[in-house]
Amino acid sequence: KSSCTVANGSASVTVTGGTLPYNYLWSTGGITFSATGLGAGIYKASITDFKGCFDTLMVAVQDSGGPVVFVDTIAAVNCGSKGYVLIRAQDSLSIQSYQWNTGSTTQNLTNVSVGVYGLIITDTNGCKSALVIPVNPVLPSLKPLCVVTVDTLSKKNIFVWEKPLSSLIAGFNIYRESSKNGIYQFIAYWPYSNVSTYYDSIANPDDRWSKYRISMKDVCGNEGPLSPAHKTIHLAMQNAAPDTTHLIWDDYVGYG
Repeated sequence: KSSCTVANGSASVTVTGGTLPYNYLWSTGGITFSATGLGAGIYKASITDFKGCFDTLMVAVQDSGGPVVFVDTIAAVNCGSKGYVLIRAQDSLSIQSYQWNTGSTTQNLTNVSVGVYGLIITDTNGCKSALVIPVNPVLPSLKPLCVVTVDTLSKKNIFVWEKPLSSLIAGFNIYRESSKNGIYQFIAYWPYSNVSTYYDSIANPDDRWSKYRISMKDVCGNEGPLSPAHKTIHLAMQNAAPDTTHLIWDDYVGYG
């Protein structure tokens, strides 16, 4: 926080992940993890790691005596429509102005796309508060698989699901579990116009079982959550003696 009308505030960011060292760049020109001498407002911090991966975030700095303002409602953005943000002030009569980073000067922000929005509120004494408000997309719903099995003709894993009736679904992302438990790799994108049946031409059901998940992707590019996993049954034969064969299989996963 800063003092009212005085630029003596500070802000800092904490970074995890990526590859050290990190490079910092603030909208004020600062190049360390913290920025000082800040007045109330919205600031941008960009962080780049050793491999060139980067992220950017907005940081709000408020005056210690700034107006008390709340985010009342955030309407997420449906694919094909817009969202909005409603603001509520504790003492609306004390508010002199609202300034959004979009250029809008209204109290509420309407007809907005997915993104992060900054708002500076100034009271009649010149003290300021600041808010950083994310507006998120409405993601496609979770779509479960119906069944996973081995096709008797192709000898390949096959799974099916039921497509929802929607003009907003572009297709489905298909994932198979890797050799690491719980880690799924993207293996295919399946357009909505295709029959909702997928043959995995890579996995060999003679070698081991396979586990799959899918997600829906809408025409706006948003991906929904991954479905619960379904796993094939793997049958193995073990010769215990010349006249004895043991059949060993694991359970199907995906029902219940």
